[in-house]
Amino acid sequence: MKAILFGYSSYAKEMAAQVKKYYKEVFVYTNNSKEKQSASEDGFNSFLFDIDDNYDKLLDEYKEDMDLFCALQDDAQNVFLTISLREKYNDKRLVALASTSENADKLKLAGANKVIASLETTANLFNEILSKPILNSVFHAILYEASPLKMSQIKVESASTIIGKKLENISEHTKHRVIILSISDNMKSSFYFTQIAHTHKFKEGDVLVVIGYDQNIENFQEEIRGK
Repeated sequence: MKAILFGYSSYAKEMAAQVKKYYKEVFVYTNNSKEKQSASEDGFNSFLFDIDDNYDKLLDEYKEDMDLFCALQDDAQNVFLTISLREKYNDKRLVALASTSENADKLKLAGANKVIASLETTANLFNEILSKPILNSVFHAILYEASPLKMSQIKVESASTIIGKKLENISEHTKHRVIILSISDNMKSSFYFTQIAHTHKFKEGDVLVVIGYDQNIENFQEEIRGK
């Protein structure tokens, strides 16, 4: 299979680094000359395209064995691109990246098979995943396969049993087979990834980004909710 990636911002760049492990070739199409140069320097076959042109003809030579990834920096263009590609290639797997959950909903309606919001997959989060083989396998299952695994956000409420505790000192996530990927510190407007957040003390308003099965995530959330 070949991967066709549209866009090459820092966000899409880590996507390309991830997907190249699973595809024979990765081709990058971008409407930005600096992004094209960056993709070429990173060893990818890169091309400029105009979203207003009939650019989809460029893909005809790959159409028998390709997956599509829409990762343009502009959300409106990304939605338009998704609609256009789905109309022409209705049998292809199409993964789209969104900056917000609202745009994620739009991309699903536009025809994407899988949509990932930016809070769930920033460039640093990809680096975190790539550094851990188990997470790498889990992420691959979430992204490409019909997997019951999911990513979810859990907000730490005022009565939570983990408030005041450090990440390295809690075991509820292990007990319920949930992986904590990152912690958003609402008071500091900071985003910590688990490789650097072991000493972070949980506070009300923190948001955990986790991976797990629906029931396990629900059980974990219920246990830390408190009364």
